[in-house]
Amino acid sequence: MFKGLNFSANGINRDLGLEDELNFGINQIEPDMRTDHDHITFNQGEEENITYADAGEVVTISVVILNDGAITSEETPVAFWLGNPNEEGSEQIGEATTDVLNPDVTTTVNIDWQVIPGQHEIYVYIDPEEATTDRNRRNNLRHAALQVIPNLVLSEINVDR
Repeated sequence: MFKGLNFSANGINRDLGLEDELNFGINQIEPDMRTDHDHITFNQGEEENITYADAGEVVTISVVILNDGAITSEETPVAFWLGNPNEEGSEQIGEATTDVLNPDVTTTVNIDWQVIPGQHEIYVYIDPEEATTDRNRRNNLRHAALQVIPNLVLSEINVDR
């Protein structure tokens, strides 16, 4: 007849009887590629962390990506979107790929984008096709704002004398 179970972990030794419950969690041993809103930056030439740009200029969009998981990640695609990629009317404006990342290591990927006038939400989507293993996909989509100022063109000048 079964009378009990001996449980030992981390130097704790305990005899469990039939009335005892044994609860434990299992951590998924997978990579977890993630970023945060404040890890998306816009740079133009020597100017870093800009929040606005002039129409027609080229802006470098950079994002810091962290492997917050327990094991090394694969190379992972990162898509850059003008607008929310889960909504109609958004447009993919570029793609980059991370290196293989060890746990708790970051990398920066970026694209160059010729900006168009308007107030934009630029989205970064890590592994949008879900082609790689990732423990938590809820932290793979983030965004940041960029204001692009239109160029003013004078079409006519009248001088009164």
